[in-house]
Amino acid sequence: MKNGSAKISFGLVGSMLIIAILVLFIAVGGAVGAAGDPLQGASAQDVSFLTGPNAGQPRDIALGYVQQNRAAFGLSAADVSDYVITDQYVSDHNGTTHIYLQQRHAGYLVYNAIININIAKDGSVINVGNRFVPNLAQSVNTTKAELTAVQAVNAAADALGLAYEGSLSLQEASSDTDQKSVFINSNLSAEPIPVWLVYQPLENGQTHLAWNVEIHELDHQNIWSIRVDATTGAELDRFNYVIHDHFGTPANAGGNTAVAASPLRTNNFLLQTGSQYNVFPLPVESPSHGSRTIVSNPANALASPYGWHDTNGSPGAEYTITRGNNVHAYTDTDNNNSPDTGSSPDGGSSLNFDFPLNLSQAPSTYRPAAVTNLFYWNNIIHDVMYQYGFNEASGNFQQNNYGRGGTGNDYVRAEAQDGGGTNNANFSTPTDGGLPRMQMYLWNYTSPMRDGDLDNGIIIHEYGHGISIRLTGGPGTASCLNNQEQAGEGWSDYFAVLMTMQPGDTGPQRRGMGTYVLGQPTTGTGIRTHPYTTDMSIDPRTYDTIKTAAVPHGVGSVWAAMVWEMTWGLINAHGWDPNLYTGTGGNNIALRLVIDGLKLQPCSPGFVDARNAILLADQNNNGGANQCIIWTAFAKRGLGYSATQGSSNNRSDGTQAFNLPPQCTGATPTPTNTTVPPTPTNTPVPPTPTNTPPPGGDIFFDNFESNLGWIVNPNGTDNATTGQWERGDPEETNSNGIKQSGTTVSGSNDLVTGRLAGSSAGSYDIDGGVTSVRSPNITLPTSGNITLSFSYYLAHGTNASTADFLRVQVVGNTTQTVFEELGGTENDNAVWATFSGSLNSFAGQTVYLLISAADASTASLVEAAIDDVRITGSGPTPTPGPTNTPVPPTATPPPSSCTTYTSTNVPINLPNGTSTISSNLTISDAGTIGDLDVSVTMAHTWVGDLHFVLRNQTTGTAVTIIDRPGVPASTYGCSGDNINATLSDEAASPVENQCASGTPTINGTFTPNNPLSAFDGQSGNGTWVLEVTDLYTSADAGTLNAWSVRICTP
Repeated sequence: MKNGSAKISFGLVGSMLIIAILVLFIAVGGAVGAAGDPLQGASAQDVSFLTGPNAGQPRDIALGYVQQNRAAFGLSAADVSDYVITDQYVSDHNGTTHIYLQQRHAGYLVYNAIININIAKDGSVINVGNRFVPNLAQSVNTTKAELTAVQAVNAAADALGLAYEGSLSLQEASSDTDQKSVFINSNLSAEPIPVWLVYQPLENGQTHLAWNVEIHELDHQNIWSIRVDATTGAELDRFNYVIHDHFGTPANAGGNTAVAASPLRTNNFLLQTGSQYNVFPLPVESPSHGSRTIVSNPANALASPYGWHDTNGSPGAEYTITRGNNVHAYTDTDNNNSPDTGSSPDGGSSLNFDFPLNLSQAPSTYRPAAVTNLFYWNNIIHDVMYQYGFNEASGNFQQNNYGRGGTGNDYVRAEAQDGGGTNNANFSTPTDGGLPRMQMYLWNYTSPMRDGDLDNGIIIHEYGHGISIRLTGGPGTASCLNNQEQAGEGWSDYFAVLMTMQPGDTGPQRRGMGTYVLGQPTTGTGIRTHPYTTDMSIDPRTYDTIKTAAVPHGVGSVWAAMVWEMTWGLINAHGWDPNLYTGTGGNNIALRLVIDGLKLQPCSPGFVDARNAILLADQNNNGGANQCIIWTAFAKRGLGYSATQGSSNNRSDGTQAFNLPPQCTGATPTPTNTTVPPTPTNTPVPPTPTNTPPPGGDIFFDNFESNLGWIVNPNGTDNATTGQWERGDPEETNSNGIKQSGTTVSGSNDLVTGRLAGSSAGSYDIDGGVTSVRSPNITLPTSGNITLSFSYYLAHGTNASTADFLRVQVVGNTTQTVFEELGGTENDNAVWATFSGSLNSFAGQTVYLLISAADASTASLVEAAIDDVRITGSGPTPTPGPTNTPVPPTATPPPSSCTTYTSTNVPINLPNGTSTISSNLTISDAGTIGDLDVSVTMAHTWVGDLHFVLRNQTTGTAVTIIDRPGVPASTYGCSGDNINATLSDEAASPVENQCASGTPTINGTFTPNNPLSAFDGQSGNGTWVLEVTDLYTSADAGTLNAWSVRICTP
């Protein structure tokens, strides 16, 4: 049985049942429209249920729908005639039935060819995720294997670069069609080696019979599922059950204003077991974020009904150590994947886990405290996620499932201070019933080293991999998050930042992942290229960013940024609730939508797939009450209504869009909880205007007589206390002349900095800083002359300065300042002038206007207004307007002075084996760093072994610039020789992806493993060190021949 239902096969013998189901489905009117998407059988943009309510059993409705609509999915009758139901379960909170079908041909399952169908409680078909292979019978190469199972294992070992001695010992052999066998060889695999026949779809449209071989490497760092051609032995595909999160070192930052400061309530259903744990408790992210506290009876009665130390389902603990139904935590310092002797601390009969912790000492001195924290957090994540639907039936991690469905026998093995490496963590997730493993490492960026077991965000991140893998494609599948555009790293980061939200948090503040282990302040950038924030000036990433982002971490972190936007939009509408168990705030709603979205999305999902699944989850859970909030958040970062995904196995073929669906045009969700101040995603991304512009070739026109959706303070960074931009009928003010005009250019309204006059001219003028406003999104034509024009004035008194300004920027793929007028000490009255300038450089882009005005220095009288904003797409190329000379539309200029400093502490030989060398460079005249590049020339065979760190000994900042290029795409990295590279944040391609066939194999200018911007703002003076480490025990040696840094001052 699987999840309470049998694994059922439907072959030709089931044709009569299929016909009966089809008749039932047609009777209830379940056909889809003609214009179909092969993935879901409906329009890709129309995100709604596929049918209304249907009578009958969910399985019958699901199978009938697939059969009736196979043509809309691009499938033939033969394609849907043979399959296996791998999983079926029900989500308790909404009654949704999730059904998973895997395609089969000639008795062999087709790898990852899964259709998932989701049926609502009332029988409605919510969606269908189709990954069946079309015209399968015509695409297969053979139905008979030429290679034996033993030959397949040898071919797989060769492909993985694994040599072994001795022969394979056959332990099990099946007479089934797939010929499943299990072999043992302790020199090749740490676990038995299962082998069976499957069909592997190829990118060229063919489907080859293959042997699926699973090998658990001896160093426990990789568990491979590799498919080799059953005819030739060639590798066709591979998948690693172990998700590695090899992190690096980015930068520092600052904070913002407050969320709702309500008392923390975490668990309404505590189980009284008498247990106590001295830990950094929920929601504390790390020792940098809060204090260690003794927590009593934290187990949740619903999720862990017999406490955290039970396994038999009866009252009373079976274990007094850090072991129980959900997790067994221990240290594995010798990296043998088994507990070190006595390493699971014992709390005694009272379950009192209170052990000393001194962070000024080495982590080896506080192992019991670290293991206790790891045990506590694994249980907390289990209990919290249980409330949102990650339970036994959906494939969660428990030894005993207490009769609630699922398979059981799959508690987490959580290994603290693992000896397998440093600066890392990983999580391996087999299918339901297989034991997962979490490995937490030490981090060497500080002295003493820091322990990942105390960075709760990283613990949540790792556990999050298990959640997303088990929920995508069904609990019986673990390979559905292996495509280029999958967002596994993003879901894990998202779970981490959401579960560690605290009172006082805001959307715009910087939430960096892993700041503790990197030795950064809590406002640091963390292990990603950007911290999570709703402030686009801090994190400007959009859907297009993934086209050049590293796979999987870079791609995933863009997804996390999107769902973080959505979360803050929901918090704005519904408030924030500190109770993660039974709360009703926007944060609770968001987490429920993300978990349900994972259940609804298809195998191998892309960003559009995942977005649509969340939208459908909202329709299913909330009647679609939050559709426009969700659309607004995704549209802000380029995953709007018109965005297209392309292939989910290609991160570079999508098209971003910033528009909203028709039903959300003009929608402005109103906050219902005023304890959360407005933030960038608390106000929606503006809709595309729907008014009819005047004639004359206008692309966009706004005279501010109607509301087209301009947004004030779009990035959440404005600090003006009065005089914020608003659309309205302005009242005249006078101070030594008119400072705010009561007359507009056309109509009654304009866009003005505080329309009221007040008791004096300074009552509502701009005070205290900057106010900004952004336009709706505007799609520009791909050719012709494009012209922006508008009317404006900037008025000020004699106490103004050049720090005061009125500025207009165009934001598209780049940001350009097209107009700027500065203040001054002269008296300048409100007199309307006009500007006209070219936008030809933005042709073909979707852009918006960002208008800013400021009283940015000594308090002074400053007023500004804009009217009649027009963009036209015809006529000659315009010249700058008659009254003012705008700033030319160019990008931000580079730093003004750059100097290259070359180390003389070379050459240095790097011996073979695992070793490290260091080369110094002393600089005394550099000044403040505005930008830094580093160049390296090194001779070394097999550069995939190498790890480079640039360190400023004076400031303590260190950045990993190269880290085993070619890993994890290849187990051993780039096999080529020598490096001649410049690492620059401004380069186009990441160095980690460079594995050229020539010599040097890495030759050119590339982006580093982690951003060099970590050094920006620091002094360039002092001692710099380049550390080079060979991380693989091999005979390869080399020489560091030259290196230099190029420092540009602001």
